[in-house]
Amino acid sequence: MPNNDSLTATRDGRLRAYAIFARKDKFRMQRMRLIDYQSLADDPGMLLAMLRKALRLSAEAGVHILEDVGCCIAAARAPHRRELGSWSYY
Repeated sequence: MPNNDSLTATRDGRLRAYAIFARKDKFRMQRMRLIDYQSLADDPGMLLAMLRKALRLSAEAGVHILEDVGCCIAAARAPHRRELGSWSYY
């Protein structure tokens, strides 16, 4: 995931879920942000599978941090958190 990117999950040729990511590098810290996630089913496993793939692709691209800016991750709690002053999108 070298730049802005998206991941999709399909079944039988139909879109089941998507996740949108955007690079937000600052100083020497390379970050990939999860901007949006939507799915047709309430299946936390689908989100976790996309996060695992995003982590792998981000690591391969030299990204230091994969972060959720408040839109999506209620089912998957990360061990480290930080508070943002305001919503970054919309």
